[in-house]
Amino acid sequence: MRMLGLTSRYSTSGLLMATIMTLLAWGFSSAPEAARQELRSQTQLRVTTIEVSPPVTVTHSDNRRTPPLYPACSDQPDFQQRKACADKAMLEYIYEHIRYPKEARDAGAEGMVVVRFTVDARGQTGIPVVIKSPHPALGTVSLKVIQRMLRRTAVWEPARENDTPVATEFNLPIQFKLN
Repeated sequence: MRMLGLTSRYSTSGLLMATIMTLLAWGFSSAPEAARQELRSQTQLRVTTIEVSPPVTVTHSDNRRTPPLYPACSDQPDFQQRKACADKAMLEYIYEHIRYPKEARDAGAEGMVVVRFTVDARGQTGIPVVIKSPHPALGTVSLKVIQRMLRRTAVWEPARENDTPVATEFNLPIQFKLN
């Protein structure tokens, strides 16, 4: 007797995996709502802050590698001064344009959002992607601000390895805190 629709072991295992994933999703989707309700009942007034930290540069002893820089302060001859000025200008832009989403604040969500984009050897920026977010609303608001920033400043100073421009990924961490 032949069973309709399940003609191979791959179909059967796929159906089994889909069932397990559905059951796991149901179990995990109810837990955060209970935690949110508990946080709402305990929370009276919270002050919100957003911290943005410049990315960390790792260098090898053999190669001299510098990160890509936000297009500000290009008149500075020294790289360290240019980097400090560029990081400050980028952080000022983000602080000016980012807002703590009400949905995330009401849910008690806080933590670090990391947005990644590429900067090629010519300084052209790629499409930003949220690679880590403690709450969907925090990731969405961060992504929108970074997209706006990259549209405004599409050409960056590219990363360099041994004084040669190279393509690299840029990870921008944005910390959301409820106080």
